[in-house]
Amino acid sequence: MKLKKWINGSEERRRKYGFYRGLGYSKTAARVLSAVTYGDERLEFLVKEVGGDNVIGNLYDLLREREEESPEAAIRAYWEEKHPRPVTEESVFGDGIGSSSRARYCIVQPSPEPETEMFLFDLAEEEEEESDPFSVSPRMAAPTSTPSESFPSMFRLLAKSLSTDEYEPIEEKDAKGVLTAPTSTFRMTTGSASMGIVFNQIRSGRHVRMDQVRIEEVLNYFDYDAKAPTDAKFAVSTELLDKKGNKKLLYINVRAADEVKEHQNIVLLLDTSGSMYPNTGVTQEAIATIFSKLKTGDRISLVTYSTKDRIVFEGYEIKGDRDKEYLMGVLLGIEIEGCTFGS
Repeated sequence: MKLKKWINGSEERRRKYGFYRGLGYSKTAARVLSAVTYGDERLEFLVKEVGGDNVIGNLYDLLREREEESPEAAIRAYWEEKHPRPVTEESVFGDGIGSSSRARYCIVQPSPEPETEMFLFDLAEEEEEESDPFSVSPRMAAPTSTPSESFPSMFRLLAKSLSTDEYEPIEEKDAKGVLTAPTSTFRMTTGSASMGIVFNQIRSGRHVRMDQVRIEEVLNYFDYDAKAPTDAKFAVSTELLDKKGNKKLLYINVRAADEVKEHQNIVLLLDTSGSMYPNTGVTQEAIATIFSKLKTGDRISLVTYSTKDRIVFEGYEIKGDRDKEYLMGVLLGIEIEGCTFGS
């Protein structure tokens, strides 16, 4: 398989490749990370098979040797060739939500009343079918009575109702005269949330929704190259700019003294339950970004949780640039499965 040609065949795959290259990952790593995304059981199996300290390099070599048309087809074929261990059918139930030892089953209990119906859904993926996070296996256990609507419809409605996006209304304030209103305030927020929304909307070809953006966060996102103070905690500089209509615009720059950072110790908590499957792509890119910012001496840990919690790596010390690719190889060996045991 010619990975380069396969990546060039899709605008989205080319975008992914450019994204990882922009973070400083090697061509080999960028091609692999553009081709595969963590969360798949077959990929987890393949990562364990190739093993070693250079998982991404080994994956690259294996995929190049395959004759299938896509990495997904190659991984599926490799899985079938190796005959992995069968998934257990034995279930273990708990209160409200339960799962088997392989987290194949979830119990949905609509309300806490004891007389409420409980529906058992088999979350196992059928090998001959495409993975669909909303699909219901034909092995679904019969409920105590027939529900009024299908599980996929209920699941989609539930996912829609759980959206937590909220934005403040824009309040336009008229100009005020300094004689009657001699005081004013301005925000110094430096969060990157607004620019993240702007970037996502631009990348997806949508218009930027101004009611979803804090203008001060957009302005403060950029580095204006102001000199850092050396004898104070922060310094304020101003510049008066001419504007049309016989008005002027006051530019205010507040620059804090440079912070002396010790080595960072970062802990990532990653939800790997079944409902996270549609988000693995953007999550992988976010984690790759974090790894790319780590410097020599920093430490990082990764903990996953679903039906069970697991420490993937703990206090891993960064010693060089190759470590971030090693960590991304470990990430690719994580599978999405089970229910969300927030406790």
